[in-house]
Amino acid sequence: PSDGQHTPAWAPTDPCRTSVADEWTRATLCWLETCVIGLNLCPWAHQPLEEGGVRVVVVRGEADDVLQGVIDELLLLSGTLDLDATATTLVCAPDAFAEFSDYLDACGIVEDLIDQAGLRGALQLATFHPNYRFEGSDPDDASNWTNRAPAPLFHLLRERDVARALTGGRTTRDDVWQRNVAHLRTLGKSAMRRLVRSCQPPGSGRMML
Repeated sequence: PSDGQHTPAWAPTDPCRTSVADEWTRATLCWLETCVIGLNLCPWAHQPLEEGGVRVVVVRGEADDVLQGVIDELLLLSGTLDLDATATTLVCAPDAFAEFSDYLDACGIVEDLIDQAGLRGALQLATFHPNYRFEGSDPDDASNWTNRAPAPLFHLLRERDVARALTGGRTTRDDVWQRNVAHLRTLGKSAMRRLVRSCQPPGSGRMML
């Protein structure tokens, strides 16, 4: 640009939680390592973390602040589409969307933004919330914990990274889902609640079912 300013570039978060000052960044990385990777809920999650391809952004504030943050991160991540290295972004919203229904409404807005930006097929949204509940499921069903996290999260992924991981593992999204449901029902909701809550900052006050 003529004013000498540079457009921000996507940059990963240091995967070493002890070097991260923000408590919600630490909480998100803890959940990613302990639940998502530790329980193998997402077969393509370990590679980005090991390769330094995970960016965690914490947006403090209300709904509008968070949505603007997600828009900014969508644009940043879209700038990596030509890169071979994996790249994924988690936007954490500890102050907003306490109600799951409000979070779902926000996710609908983000999906519309992906379409409006012409990024459908290139980027996708994965959704996580402390009180996540799949439509038609019982609130106490342990399967809901596949998508429960310490705080509302908007996980932005590149389609190519997901497709590459699925192809490499010779599996499908449905295979992963069915395996995860069976695994978490075996573990039980009490064990999952302890795992997720162990990553929450002390005194955060986030209530989960």
